[in-house]
Amino acid sequence: MSRALVKFAAVLLGIAVFAGVEHERGASVSRTAESALAQPATFLDATSDAEARELRRATRHLAQDLSAAARCDVRRSPDCVLPALRRAGMGGRTSAMLVRGLMVRVPAGPCRTYLFGLAAANDAAGDQARWLLMQFYGGPQRRRAVDAQIRLAAQMLDRAWPAAAADVCAPGADGPST
Repeated sequence: MSRALVKFAAVLLGIAVFAGVEHERGASVSRTAESALAQPATFLDATSDAEARELRRATRHLAQDLSAAARCDVRRSPDCVLPALRRAGMGGRTSAMLVRGLMVRVPAGPCRTYLFGLAAANDAAGDQARWLLMQFYGGPQRRRAVDAQIRLAAQMLDRAWPAAAADVCAPGADGPST
């Protein structure tokens, strides 16, 4: 009976090895197909231009929102400052994430350089706004620091969005097509 068990185990092992090899071969083919599909095209097109313009507009709106909040008296009108900090905290992070997604699809050059700066400014402004929001609730001494820091975050975004021409990501802006 033990011989029959050994033979049965050997047959089972052979089937498992065969199935594993076939599975691995199928997996390598599917991995190759997935990698070919997952690699985005790197050229400027109308979509990259439209997305870059929209992200530029969103950054400009965040800068304007923070600039308006910087003109408010933090100690006297928290209702003027808090909504702007909340929007900048969420909007900065979200815009940075969307810019990074767009950067993957554009070739190296002026467009990608502009998008890199836009992502960095949005990310930093979002981090700054979330930190300032926590400082705001820390008491009167901390609120004084919030006033100056809001102004700095607004200036950072104000410098980032107009850093390149509006058509920097337009089709053909990266040079002649090959």
